[in-house]
Amino acid sequence: MVEMMKHMNKVPHIPKIVKGYEDEYISELKSCSDKMPTWEGELYVEVHRGTYTTNLKMKKYMADAESVLRSAEIWSTIAEMLGLVEYPKEKLEKLWKRVLLHQFHDVLPGSSIKEVYDEAIEDLKKVIREAEEIIHSVLERITEKESSALVFNDLPWERREVVEVNGKYYLLEAPPLGWKAFEPIEVKEGIKVKAEGDKIVLENECLRAVINKDGELISLYDKENKREALRSTSNVLMAHIDTPGMWDAWDINEDFLIQGEKLKTLEEAKVVYQSPLIAVIKVVKGYGSSRVTQFIKLRKESKLLEFETKVDWKDKEILLKAWFNFNTHNWSSFYDIPYGVIERPAVRNTPWEQAKFEVPALRWADVYDGDYGVAIICTSRHGYTNWDSKIGLSLLKSPIYPNPWSDLGEGEFTYYIYPHKGDWFEGEVYKRALEVWSKLRVVTAGRVEGKAKRFSFMRTDAVVGALKKAEDGNGYILRLYNPSKEELEVELPRGGIEMDMIELKELGNVGRKVNLKPFEIKTIRIS
Repeated sequence: MVEMMKHMNKVPHIPKIVKGYEDEYISELKSCSDKMPTWEGELYVEVHRGTYTTNLKMKKYMADAESVLRSAEIWSTIAEMLGLVEYPKEKLEKLWKRVLLHQFHDVLPGSSIKEVYDEAIEDLKKVIREAEEIIHSVLERITEKESSALVFNDLPWERREVVEVNGKYYLLEAPPLGWKAFEPIEVKEGIKVKAEGDKIVLENECLRAVINKDGELISLYDKENKREALRSTSNVLMAHIDTPGMWDAWDINEDFLIQGEKLKTLEEAKVVYQSPLIAVIKVVKGYGSSRVTQFIKLRKESKLLEFETKVDWKDKEILLKAWFNFNTHNWSSFYDIPYGVIERPAVRNTPWEQAKFEVPALRWADVYDGDYGVAIICTSRHGYTNWDSKIGLSLLKSPIYPNPWSDLGEGEFTYYIYPHKGDWFEGEVYKRALEVWSKLRVVTAGRVEGKAKRFSFMRTDAVVGALKKAEDGNGYILRLYNPSKEELEVELPRGGIEMDMIELKELGNVGRKVNLKPFEIKTIRIS
């Protein structure tokens, strides 16, 4: 950079670059801040779009590590408040620092050399394992106190879901941010599965899905809203040629859109598991020497259609995408970002719009037309292409440089399709995404069903981003986020003190109820 500065200062007609210190730069900015132009919205970077997808395992383990560390903090906090355990502050801090280390550029983007991932992925596996040990220890302690098998929910709203426990499926309920006795709900009518020619129909109370012999979705009828969610055949897996040139792992070129080949069906779709609570279809597809196996699942009472995907990839310079065409008429779509939602164009009229042929999202993208929407939810795949109602989720990118072994071998991920009425908040897209990211937990500890006390720390439609020990050890921190465009009132378990986000400055006392402005984050210290 220093050498480049010398050369750039020899170029005529451009501003000169000078050396300086950070405080000098900040002082200069402050002196003219009132004259500075203001930019609203996204500063979209028109390069390195491949980093949303490259290195499947790195992104999968990162998403899992973030989830289990959040859970470990929550359950350790509640258990310490109840006098059952001592909060493992030092251990959790070390685990978080290891996770943050691997979010460094170029590690998380997938653009490092092989040796980096040999170390980083193994370390993330250890982080997940150690965090799971903390969770298991704390939940077993709570289970021992209650003398009953328990269902645990670390999200702040009620949940009713089909959960797999030791190879068996149960329909369970759980209170907000708390637990209750393990009491499976009896089912009168189960999932319907039937063949219609060479098609398979899966149906529950909410959805009717029709899958063809190639594992493609040809109909998804939303029974609750009496609306077909698809405009044309969806879940079409395409292998696009991916040769961006110099920045192989980093970039995706727009020409991938006109260079693609549909994956061949190696094993036609067939029902491999059926019970009253879940039905599973298996299909195997291939490209070159690579195989993709999908398990398409529908659960009792769920509006999520699941695509559990296992890859054994052997081909290089391919971008694998799953394409959908939803029954919406939208000029823009909405994407999940950390503690926010961003609206992006779904049309390609201007050069700026055309440049956004691949965009990032954290856990979901929602194609919404002002009345009805269909979301794609995936916690570890982050790249999307969207034009009008057609949207493609990037599943895998296999570059050669700088890591020739990148994305080869086995990997797995799951994505979900979720039709809904209203926008992402009314349709609760954010809730479904967090539910698949942080699943219900069942701890039996050798016990059977019993009558334990129902416990709920708090209930809110806001997101609890964190519940943890304060950094200075004085009380606990509850971090709340409002994912809505409207103001949201939250009832706290007790009053506290509002802090700045880094917990250094007190902003004032708060009572049992606090108001969150649209997309506002509040950090509350409670005792």
